[in-house]
Amino acid sequence: MDSNVIKNASLLEVKMDATTKAALDDCFHWQTRENVTLKVHTYRPKNFDTCEGPIVFIMHGVKRNATEYLKAFQEILDRNGAMGIAPEFSKKHYPKHEQYMFGVGRVDYDAKDRSCASYTPKAKQYEEDLWRMEEEYTFSEVEHIFDFVTSQLQSQIDGYCIFGHSAGAQFVHRLLMFRPDCRAHVAVAANAGWYTLPMTNFHDENLNMPYGLNGAPTRIHDIRIFQRKLVILLGELDIERGKCLRKTKEADNQGLNRFERGRYYFHTSKEMTTRLNCDFHWVLETIPNVGHDHSNIARSAERHLFPNA
Repeated sequence: MDSNVIKNASLLEVKMDATTKAALDDCFHWQTRENVTLKVHTYRPKNFDTCEGPIVFIMHGVKRNATEYLKAFQEILDRNGAMGIAPEFSKKHYPKHEQYMFGVGRVDYDAKDRSCASYTPKAKQYEEDLWRMEEEYTFSEVEHIFDFVTSQLQSQIDGYCIFGHSAGAQFVHRLLMFRPDCRAHVAVAANAGWYTLPMTNFHDENLNMPYGLNGAPTRIHDIRIFQRKLVILLGELDIERGKCLRKTKEADNQGLNRFERGRYYFHTSKEMTTRLNCDFHWVLETIPNVGHDHSNIARSAERHLFPNA
């Protein structure tokens, strides 16, 4: 048994047969490298092939409503015979948004309230003591959980798909950036609030961490992110400047709302690949008549997550 698993759910213990009812929210508890406990919610439809069936990670937004996100994907998972995994980065353990969606900085663990006060590096120059080892990044927990689940299922698949909306989309695009070796075959980032641009320019303060890679370790400056299948989904009605939208100078430099910022992220990155003369495999898609709504935009993600269905 993996030492990081605190409680193993029936989903991974019981071999399902044709008479077994698929459970919408089996879960297990996972101890992270930060020494806090995540609930990992899962759904495995009856038509899921434990040997070769696809696995999709589903990353929630700032409300930490992992089960709602998993439920929104239930029909999609049923249609495609896929297992859904929705880790819950709770407000108890990750009280600030950045502790969930930007977990690369050093960790000050509070044993009294079992919270994880991680620090986000915000600097022009790289400072080694502000960064964790990459195996300890919050993003890396997806990789660790994937290893555990596939070992328990005795699965032969070599990678996963991942979808994130809002803060979850911030998690997804940074996973590809900060873990360029991750095993995500397809990553869908929908309606992110703001982005970390995959570039440096020490004369441009708008590219200082965490808005760009000024101040990041050199290992992060990796063109592999441009060659990944990253899909930027934007609801055309997601144009409000609500209270949850970051309004710093650096964020507003990317655009005044989520729709503008997503387009800026895509096109600025594409222009950079032209200068670098490297491949660019990203996709940008605008979803008509959809705003900041994870359920509606999830339906549009299906064809990207399962292109051969």
